[in-house]
Amino acid sequence: MIGSRFLDNKIRVNRYFRTKVANKFLSFLFSKVNQVQCTDVATCYKLFESKHLKKINLVENDFSIEVEILSKFLSMGLSLKEHPISYEGRTYKEGKKIGLSDGFKYIYTIFKYRFRN
Repeated sequence: MIGSRFLDNKIRVNRYFRTKVANKFLSFLFSKVNQVQCTDVATCYKLFESKHLKKINLVENDFSIEVEILSKFLSMGLSLKEHPISYEGRTYKEGKKIGLSDGFKYIYTIFKYRFRN
């Protein structure tokens, strides 16, 4: 199960419009490429049984680990369920670290783990 900031249709404060648009696009791309429904691929809220997590060898060491975890979970034939979460994003001054280059890395990682041998 993963958390989604976009499932409950509540109006929430978005610090940056561009990050909301980027997240929606990346979630859409991930969903289409992997043939699943995922409304928030960049969520850090994940709940998996440890027996499944122990089978995953993680490689990524940046924000793209979000895509790697979900992709490898799906490649084991497991289904993805989402649950609405509350979240208020930080400003860059408060410690937000994700940027444009991370978005491009997400795109690369989506295809990397979907079509790897």
